[in-house]
Amino acid sequence: MSALGQMRFRFCHFGANGVTVMTQHRFSRRFGNSGPGSRARASGATLIGTLLVASALIAGLTMVLKLGPHYLDWQTMQTVFDGLPKSEIREMSKGDIRESVAKRFRVNNLRDFELRKILTIDEAKEGTTLRVRYEKREHLAFNIDVVLVFSEQYRYQ
Repeated sequence: MSALGQMRFRFCHFGANGVTVMTQHRFSRRFGNSGPGSRARASGATLIGTLLVASALIAGLTMVLKLGPHYLDWQTMQTVFDGLPKSEIREMSKGDIRESVAKRFRVNNLRDFELRKILTIDEAKEGTTLRVRYEKREHLAFNIDVVLVFSEQYRYQ
């Protein structure tokens, strides 16, 4: 072993003419294999690895950009229903409730929703229940579509 921590190995193998050839290889404990033709010097990502990582990042970014706005609308919609006056909902008629919700939707820029299709109002002795349910279909790529289903129930007593 030399001063830098390298070990030298000698190998015998037969050459093309049947002659025994002695070769000497160095192996460094400190720096890995540093002999000729070693892969220790080849470092970094391969082309295929880089393309796979780039395609995964692009696919993730595409999904976030296409699906994110729907989830933001849903969060805003939940804020609208949580902000309804709980004490007044019980005494309001169905038309007044729809009108109040429609005003809040316009203020919060939720314009792509038809309240008659997504909002169900049930009035009972126990209280008023508002059910919100809707689906959004989003095209991702080629023949791949995503269907997002949003559903929530609010009880006002």
